[in-house]
Amino acid sequence: MIKLLALDMDGTLLNEAKEIPQAHITAIHQAIEKGVKLVLCTGRPLFGVLPYYKKLGLDLQNEYVIVNNGCSTHQTSDWGLVDWQELSPADIEYLYDLAEKSDVQLTLFDEEHYFVLGGKPNEIIEN
Repeated sequence: MIKLLALDMDGTLLNEAKEIPQAHITAIHQAIEKGVKLVLCTGRPLFGVLPYYKKLGLDLQNEYVIVNNGCSTHQTSDWGLVDWQELSPADIEYLYDLAEKSDVQLTLFDEEHYFVLGGKPNEIIEN
């Protein structure tokens, strides 16, 4: 028996137009009606998930979303973080230096901000 459905968004839940096909919405609701828990999982930040969660028409109080490539888990009842670890200023300095000296891309975020450091100039990052 399936108890949990963890769905990636881009390329799985969403089509090439970044929309949720009606067939997917119907299937998700059928699964939920049978007691399956739904967890949306994505590399997107939380603000990149919220419109899709609403589009699914879900009114679930004790469900979760996993965002930022697994870095954050939020409970859908209040969208609060379930758990987190803060970086020290020394950690941030080390990672910033690493991003500056290599092709490593550093993503920093909190509940209100989202920053991307490093990477190639003029590179477009889709959310």
